[in-house]
Amino acid sequence: QQSVNDKQKPSTDKLEKMLPDFEEKHQDESARNFLRNTVTITPPLNLGAPTEKDASHVFANFRNHLRAKDTQTALSCCAILKGGSKTQALKVLSYARRGIADHTDHDHILDTIQKGNWLGISVRTESTLAGTNDYPLYLVANTAKGARIMIDIDLRHASNKGRELLNTENWNFLEQILPKESIDALKAIFEQHIKLSNKDIEKVSQTQD
Repeated sequence: QQSVNDKQKPSTDKLEKMLPDFEEKHQDESARNFLRNTVTITPPLNLGAPTEKDASHVFANFRNHLRAKDTQTALSCCAILKGGSKTQALKVLSYARRGIADHTDHDHILDTIQKGNWLGISVRTESTLAGTNDYPLYLVANTAKGARIMIDIDLRHASNKGRELLNTENWNFLEQILPKESIDALKAIFEQHIKLSNKDIEKVSQTQD
């Protein structure tokens, strides 16, 4: 005679198989809702590069809103790539929120770099707790709503193996959804960012000696 537990097992097995899909769908819906104020860009970019003035303005607004803990208004300064990972965007945002809580009030812009339809802002941030510097690259693209920071891209000067791995993961992600022309432009911007970062690291080191 079949027990009640045996009768329930097929439906339980079915539920367990459905659960990961449900959780993934739920997470995606939650991420989509949280990122509702961002602009979604469908590659390839075709609106030309933003001006240095517009890019610097949206960068300053983004950072100021993060400092004020106004996350949704900060996200209104951002864009994400269609076909990309919303989870990745949330990770980058979370990293930015945690980081800015420890940063000095002033972000030092090393330079802006324009290649193709992209503009990069090479930045030095300073930790108030550890006294160390970080060198993120903020990528800015034009959208129908104006210049926006790409919140789903996280590239920065690598000071350790962990950051090198994260940079590689970002490039792998970008190469899956962007055309070669954009990848070439971004790599040229990043190469210049690394040069600017290394030059600044040397300069800061000399002033501390």
